[in-house]
Amino acid sequence: MNNVAELIGVPAPTLWEPIDKQQSFDCTNPELVVGVEIETERCENIVYTDRLSKLWQMKTDGSLRGTAFEFVSKPVKIKYLIPQLAKFYADTGFTDENYSDRCSVHVHTNITNLSVEQVSSICLVYSIVEELLFNFVNKYKAKNEWGYSRDTNIYCVPWSQCRMNHGVVKNMFADPNYAFRNWQKYTALNLLPAREIGTLEWRHMHGTADVDKLTKWLNIIGSIVKYAQGRTLDEVIQVVKELNDSSAYQQFYNEIFQDALPYTEEYSTAIYAGVVNAKYALMGFSNEDKAKLKKLHKRKKATLDILAEAANLGQVEFVDARVPRFPDQVLRGAGVAFNAADWRQVPGRLVEGQRMNEAVRQQAGGGWQARMEQQYNDEDAE
Repeated sequence: MNNVAELIGVPAPTLWEPIDKQQSFDCTNPELVVGVEIETERCENIVYTDRLSKLWQMKTDGSLRGTAFEFVSKPVKIKYLIPQLAKFYADTGFTDENYSDRCSVHVHTNITNLSVEQVSSICLVYSIVEELLFNFVNKYKAKNEWGYSRDTNIYCVPWSQCRMNHGVVKNMFADPNYAFRNWQKYTALNLLPAREIGTLEWRHMHGTADVDKLTKWLNIIGSIVKYAQGRTLDEVIQVVKELNDSSAYQQFYNEIFQDALPYTEEYSTAIYAGVVNAKYALMGFSNEDKAKLKKLHKRKKATLDILAEAANLGQVEFVDARVPRFPDQVLRGAGVAFNAADWRQVPGRLVEGQRMNEAVRQQAGGGWQARMEQQYNDEDAE
């Protein structure tokens, strides 16, 4: 199956790299490309140095209060980012006094190079370990005046509480565009950025100037992605099915995190609950479903290609358009050219989308449907 960049139509990121390549950090997944968003307040004395500007972009954020900024890194490999975090806090002089319960540190992991199967594996593994991640992130386990209990924060809702993971694997295979587009931003692991910039957003971490904690957090995230990348989806599903006692839980845990987050016995109950959530993520999905869904997705793309060629539209570019009865995309080319970002703001876009759908079909004539049916028949005969 094609990778996310090809399926969604988002480009691979342009990476930032230090001049001195020796400035790297030995970590669990050193080649993983990430981006970090650090929200800060009480920034009256901040000096935006030349060294900061090479990696970090300083932005305003309406959700913050007072003199506040969000610092957004360029896409960078984890092994290069971790040494830069210490330089960031040295240059800014930020401490934990620069963070309130409104502040957080979001980590984006690149998935443009991953297949739908690998993203599905990340979702399954995440479903199992979600509570453990909150145990690590929370400064206190109960809600407190500083707001560090992130699992009670409305901007970081656990999957286990909002049920967003139900059927997520099936939805991925049925149509990744739809699966990403219909996600919710304020979930702890947010899939929505996949369709805009090709990333998953990990929203768990509270605002902090603790470089050691951020380093461990990046290693934890890197460990999850590495585990999912290194196994087929079938293998991950089989692991989920076989997680049935505390010894299996510990083995599974250690295979993922190794030294990034040492195992304790209290994690056993959390993993048990996570396994239940992972099974919800597999609702309505089987190997037979996977084969059917892959075939369906391939045919939807082939239909658009044949239709575009018949309508003499030339090169086909797939763009998210939320148009019913037109397979989740529209053709952009001669006669149907518009900007995707503008399209999402157009009032009555569904009606307009249906009109464009009909216009393209009329321009294509009737022969394309016969070609499509013949291609499907040829595939079935193979």
